[in-house]
Amino acid sequence: MKELQLTSLEGTLLKCGVEYGEEFIDLIRGFCSQEVGDSRARLNYARRCLPLIYKHAPNAARFMEGMSRGSNLSLELVTLLALHEEIYHHKVAALQHCTAVIGRDLRREDAIVIGQNWDWPPKYIAWPGLLKLSAKGSPSIFSYHLPGLWSCAGINDRGFSLLWTGAGYFPVVKPQVGVPTYALIFEILRLKTVESALHMIATTPRAGSFIFFLGDALGDSAIVEATPRKIVVERKRGIQFRANHFGSTKMIKASRQKESSLSRHSAHRIVTMNKLLETRNESLTVNRAKELLLSDGVYVDIGFVGMTIDTFITDCKERTFTVRRGGTRNGRRWRTYSL
Repeated sequence: MKELQLTSLEGTLLKCGVEYGEEFIDLIRGFCSQEVGDSRARLNYARRCLPLIYKHAPNAARFMEGMSRGSNLSLELVTLLALHEEIYHHKVAALQHCTAVIGRDLRREDAIVIGQNWDWPPKYIAWPGLLKLSAKGSPSIFSYHLPGLWSCAGINDRGFSLLWTGAGYFPVVKPQVGVPTYALIFEILRLKTVESALHMIATTPRAGSFIFFLGDALGDSAIVEATPRKIVVERKRGIQFRANHFGSTKMIKASRQKESSLSRHSAHRIVTMNKLLETRNESLTVNRAKELLLSDGVYVDIGFVGMTIDTFITDCKERTFTVRRGGTRNGRRWRTYSL
């Protein structure tokens, strides 16, 4: 399996968007066709979301304009692709999805570590890459990307990081007209602190549901559980995790995400992570995050309906992004990138 390829872009947001669209034109078109199509109803949904993107996520909108030019796809189609997470909610039970963990490395003051398994069906294994975006007037952002989804998760050179899992699948919390989750992620990754990110999330009309894991170089961290209509913020000490299922009582009640509605796979990962954390101390180092995410019952070996596509870990204090290709728990090497 090929390692993830790193692409670097510099200049204005519009220029970076154009170059991104040109660089990945065939992949963006192929991914768009495979994932969201171009039905009239979906394009109408994208058009209704566009004004809110321009108002609440203007930097994402500018990049998307450039991507539209570079890929020769309409802005509506580019927007529809940005709504991938919301479109995905209409598919059956989301199959197997991600596991994420966050905590503090107690050996180092103010050191927040966040890790994630990106779990999707095997057909996605060839699509991802890495992107370093150095746009004028913005911090340099290092992100995991899929064609047209240029900022799936990552960290910036200020030490602010966002990793996440999907949520609201069991049963489905319907998307609304709002800012796509992927556009919101990019807008948030331009920030410096968890506090500023929390404010942005609270004041942005959200199209979909998600669980964001936030950390910054000052040592602040938070887990944000959100639907289009509700937000719950958790700021507990120690190691915390989610397996694409809301954990707070308030959010579970508000979204009807009862334990009985959990997919079998999600329930198994939740039970496994709880057991793994029972007898350990509360320090989350990068190495311990690796151990947790590669554990039997958490990591998903390649299978028909799902697998761990990639695993990545961010260290906010050191401003690093450590990544490992998926498919098997054995024989893959870790690569660390520094900002």
